[in-house]
Order: sequence, then structure tokens, then C-alpha cells
Amino acid sequence: GIFVQHWLRNLPQKPDVVIALGDDTTDEDMFETLQEVPDVSAYCIKVGDQKTQARYFIKEQNNVQLFLQNFVSSVAH
Repeated sequence: GIFVQHWLRNLPQKPDVVIALGDDTTDEDMFETLQEVPDVSAYCIKVGDQKTQARYFIKEQNNVQLFLQNFVSSVAH
């Protein structure tokens, strides 16, 4: 969470969208912090099926690449 706050504070311009993926309990602070930032659409995605602060999840690690490929494809057009 602290890194995310520092990162957002030091960007020259706030991003419109942030996509954060994590598979560990240490990612929970990041999810919580990002989802509280005003004026930023944060898509926090937990990889795995453990309890999480993230609003979305990808059940298995091997599906992350497919998700990212589909995402890039959809915004590139």
C-alpha cells in the first residue's frame, strides 16, 4: 500500500485506469489502497481463490497471460 501511494503521488498525471494483479497476501494492501483512490478506476485482481480485498479474481495462474492478451487486444483497437 505504501509503495502504491508513493507511486501515484509521484506520477506527473494520475492514470485513468490501473490494473493490479497479485497472488499473495502481501498484495492485499495494494488492492485496498488502489480501490480507495478517487478518480482512478482500479481493477484489482486476485490470482487464486484465497480471501481477498480485490473485487475480481482469476482462479489459476496459467489464465493470467490469456487475460492480459485479451485486455491488450481490446484496448489496442
